[in-house]
Amino acid sequence: MLSVEDDASLSWLFQTLRMRNPEMDHVRVIMTDKGIKERQVLCRCFPNSSLLLCLFHTLRTFLREITCEKLSISTRQRSLSLELLQKLAYASMNRCTIHYMHSSQEMYHRQS
Repeated sequence: MLSVEDDASLSWLFQTLRMRNPEMDHVRVIMTDKGIKERQVLCRCFPNSSLLLCLFHTLRTFLREITCEKLSISTRQRSLSLELLQKLAYASMNRCTIHYMHSSQEMYHRQS
């Protein structure tokens, strides 16, 4: 859409969309990727909306950032960490999930 994705260009884009489509004032949830700059501009342009990070990008970031080298962990710890994070990412937040998180932390520390 834009040749340059700087703050001014993104602000112009979102403000133009809002101006040409007044219904956008009713937007309450926006799904984004990991782009920090875009998220900051969206927060300013849609102050009454919540930003959600796309699950695909979240899981991809886990894979990229949770490495044995970066975190000085074993292959087993990495696998367990990725498994637990994926389960948490797909879980609905309720009492069972919170209990699962605590149980998983205990299991993780025993495996270390």
